[in-house]
Amino acid sequence: MDQQAILDEIIKRNELRREARLPLLDVEAEFEHACLVAAEAEYSVLWHRHADAHQRIKDEVLEELRQVHGPGFGYGMGAKLSVGYRAMPRYRAFLKELYGIDRPRLPARNIAIYGEAKKAGEQSGKAG
Repeated sequence: MDQQAILDEIIKRNELRREARLPLLDVEAEFEHACLVAAEAEYSVLWHRHADAHQRIKDEVLEELRQVHGPGFGYGMGAKLSVGYRAMPRYRAFLKELYGIDRPRLPARNIAIYGEAKKAGEQSGKAG
């Protein structure tokens, strides 16, 4: 990931926004988000590069579940979802062991606040 290129792009976008008389971007927040998006893209490449290992892990999980639930387990949609769900942490651990990184967590950019927390925020805004 080229952090300088990311920062240059954000500065360029801010210059265009300034010329158009639009509100400027929060450079720090945009930079953090863009770096996380780039890290997620890099992780996705690694994820797909080892599809054979992912399939092997899913096959192992399926066999384990068939030992518990019988040989007919694994043909329904729920069983397939269960296998995928159980294989996911193993595959992520495999990638972490291989590359030393875990999947980056993308934060929500537009967080909506509901209920009591929203009321508290509105009240604190009126007091200030």
